[in-house]
Amino acid sequence: MGFGCWPVWEERQDGVANVPPAALPISSLLRTDLERWAAWYEQQYDSANPVDSGFDDRAEAIRFNQAGEELRRRLADELEGVASVTFRPYPVHREPAPIRQARTGIDQDDAGAEPF
Repeated sequence: MGFGCWPVWEERQDGVANVPPAALPISSLLRTDLERWAAWYEQQYDSANPVDSGFDDRAEAIRFNQAGEELRRRLADELEGVASVTFRPYPVHREPAPIRQARTGIDQDDAGAEPF
């Protein structure tokens, strides 16, 4: 992973811990969807320059957040009585991709697989 983290974090008294979906008592379908959502994030993440990371447009960032909220709901349902689940949305106030491209010289159109 370019970002190097799973999409699930556990808050602890001594900080936070990154939790792989495979370690959670959840359905294989939800586990797969969490991994796909993480891969969607990876497509926009630039590990060489994280500040320039971002979705190509505001609409994609909004779709990403909507999918994240749906995953939060499903995760909360499956972990009911085990854990409280919250979602921290991705910021959608990024500059448009053509401006980033002009600065970086990188075309983001072929970022990879379609989101789910």
